[in-house]
Amino acid sequence: MGLNMYMGFNDEATGSIDIESVPYLDPKKYDEVTRNEIYKAWALGWMAKHPVRSSTLFLKKLLLLYNPVPTSPGSTKLIGLVWWLFLLSLAGVGIVFGLRNMERFQYLYIVLIFYTLPHGLAFGAIRFRVPLEVILILFATLGVDAITRIRNLAGGSSKSLAPIAQPRQGL
Repeated sequence: MGLNMYMGFNDEATGSIDIESVPYLDPKKYDEVTRNEIYKAWALGWMAKHPVRSSTLFLKKLLLLYNPVPTSPGSTKLIGLVWWLFLLSLAGVGIVFGLRNMERFQYLYIVLIFYTLPHGLAFGAIRFRVPLEVILILFATLGVDAITRIRNLAGGSSKSLAPIAQPRQGL
């Protein structure tokens, strides 16, 4: 983690992967554990000296992780942008409305939080989001359900598209 932290927190850090900004530590002189500790100490020292820039880089890495604009060229980029804006918007609604049943969805929140935070400490990239896509899709279904409920309530109905999202009675 030390090398990744240093890539993410130094004077030349941009928030994405940049091995060029990392000083070379000779493996003949330093074993892997020692190199890791040196890089980690350098990163933590830099973060302590630059708290505002560190916070900015942390947020930028999270934005890079959840960036809706794919890095692929041409029409694939546009299709990906539309899909991810749609999915992330619905997932955002689902995340907010899912808080009402936190005990039911707590494991999804835990995975989402504890997978996201380390990327803020190292570097962010869209490809690292792939393991979270299933969870984002689950939250998006909660978002669709919440929007459907709000829309139906405005029309006088209380139907839901996803009755499983409703708390069970008698448990």
